[in-house]
Amino acid sequence: PVPFFQKVLDARAVATRRLGPWLGPLAAPLVSAFLALRHPERGRADDALEVQGISAFSAEYDTLWERARSGYAMCVRRDAAYLRWKYLGCPHVRYDLLEARRDGTLRGFAVSRVAEHEGLKLGWILDLFTAADDDAARAALAAALLAGFRRAGVARAQAFAMSASLQAGLRRRGFLRGRSPMQFCVRTRVEDGPLRDLGRWHVVFGDSDMDRS
Repeated sequence: PVPFFQKVLDARAVATRRLGPWLGPLAAPLVSAFLALRHPERGRADDALEVQGISAFSAEYDTLWERARSGYAMCVRRDAAYLRWKYLGCPHVRYDLLEARRDGTLRGFAVSRVAEHEGLKLGWILDLFTAADDDAARAALAAALLAGFRRAGVARAQAFAMSASLQAGLRRRGFLRGRSPMQFCVRTRVEDGPLRDLGRWHVVFGDSDMDRS
């Protein structure tokens, strides 16, 4: 299973969906207070990092991929050609794209989308990619994603993450780990070498086509 994480952004909407139109609004303040105390958003923004929305993947993404790839034991190639095919070439799904830069140098990117599911507005983090040891860029992108979700009226943010560094980043933003509905099947001729360090595998929701149906 690919670990699944979620964060409630609108306690009233989520409580109403679960408890109904009478109990939900009454329970919402308690739910919100509990989550804020038990799972607060931690970490300070790095002022040297600039996060902005983009509409294309430049050749700099090839450079980012070559620089970051060695930090992962397993990861789908994330060069510019792949990202254009995956997120810009899909004819029926629109993705929101962010990139993080430090002193003009590309440090990472994030892909998200907002979708309705059973009356609840969900914010999906399809990918959040940086060098494995670049906690600052990862935190800046996560903070920008959550800010965008809140502006869009998202009730719950959700993400899949196998990478230990990305999992830690999500937890620092107040995400909770939940039961995973997604399985990742791997066949290997090597006895067990590739499976020894799953925390260095970068597998996210964007590596599947489950969000496109």
